[in-house]
Amino acid sequence: MSKVTVNNTDNRPAEDRNNPDEPMRYNLYELNTEGWELAIIEGEPAQMLTKEVSKHYMQIMLDNGISPDRIQLKRVS
Repeated sequence: MSKVTVNNTDNRPAEDRNNPDEPMRYNLYELNTEGWELAIIEGEPAQMLTKEVSKHYMQIMLDNGISPDRIQLKRVS
């Protein structure tokens, strides 16, 4: 896994951030030797995910043998 810089900025327009119809978004992190880093799933950083996609990606990580203690999900919007 390559190191990814965590970007906590919300790139959506302000009107979308305050829209109750917009689904909540999550970032998925994995605990590595250097600390918590953004997980890389299928070559892409696991950021700004919907709840359903984040659950799917978490299951992929578990199926690949990553301990549940090394997986963290954080809401970003």
